[in-house]
Amino acid sequence: MSPIGTILPQDRRVLVTPTISTIIQFRTIDWGMEDCRLHMSVPALGGGDTARAPNISVVLYRLNQTYPLDTAELTFQSRPPRVAKIEDIELSRAEYTVWSRQFACKADDVLTFELGCRGISNNDCSLEWWQKQGSDPAVYLTQHATV
Repeated sequence: MSPIGTILPQDRRVLVTPTISTIIQFRTIDWGMEDCRLHMSVPALGGGDTARAPNISVVLYRLNQTYPLDTAELTFQSRPPRVAKIEDIELSRAEYTVWSRQFACKADDVLTFELGCRGISNNDCSLEWWQKQGSDPAVYLTQHATV
């Protein structure tokens, strides 16, 4: 807290396990920039013999949430409902993974996504990082001009 309100830290925790998912929100703010692209870039995960170790499979969903979430009140029961599965994403233990998806967006939209494991029986699904501005690993959104 500060005299002008809450200031959120730039570092964000991303945690995905068979029982935990991460909800990610973005606000599109620019008019005439209605071409959005969601990106995920993750360096090689390593972990033992990378030639034989299975890759980590995560799934990305679009959630039905059009306003900023109150993270202090967010629980499993209160999380927004899933609207659509965007894609299963394979994160490599041996190679750098770069993934992106283009879609239309409007100025001042709040876009909400959930990153989780593909099924709760996926014991090889464990992923964690602290996302810092301008560094990898990262999940981020870019906007491009349409006018």
